[in-house]
Amino acid sequence: MFSCSSTIDCAHCARVLELATYRCRLNIHQEQIFQQNYRRTDLVAWNCCICFFSKIFYKVTRRVLLEAVRF
Repeated sequence: MFSCSSTIDCAHCARVLELATYRCRLNIHQEQIFQQNYRRTDLVAWNCCICFFSKIFYKVTRRVLLEAVRF
């Protein structure tokens, strides 16, 4: 798999993500199976999914930590 941060702009993946989100949920723990069983376009969607969710996770985690430091 390639790095989404260098080859995919997540902002352009919104439509792909809408189609791929359910696949990401189903396959989040089955990356190898996903890579073996899906076409390359779906592999791109998988990378967008990981990129998208990791960015959201980072933003949420950062916000929670900043709130915790404030108190």
